Amino acid sequence: MAWHYGILSHMETRAEPTRKITVHLPVRLLEDDELGATELIRNALEQYRRIRKQRAFSERFGKVNWTLPYEQIKAERE
Repeated sequence: MAWHYGILSHMETRAEPTRKITVHLPVRLLEDDELGATELIRNALEQYRRIRKQRAFSERFGKVNWTLPYEQIKAERE
């Protein structure tokens, strides 16, 4: 059983719609990576999407204001 784009390869399911793009990258970004170019770009775009969502959430709801100092919280856990 192998995973392919988040879908088990033996399952008869529809894959997510895809779009072919052309990207010009410095060679150094692809030299040391064990992933292929497609997986590298997909992972980077997914990470970028998560960061954007986190920033939007933070802007909407604000940052956490701690009422206790970190040392006190740590001491209570021990």
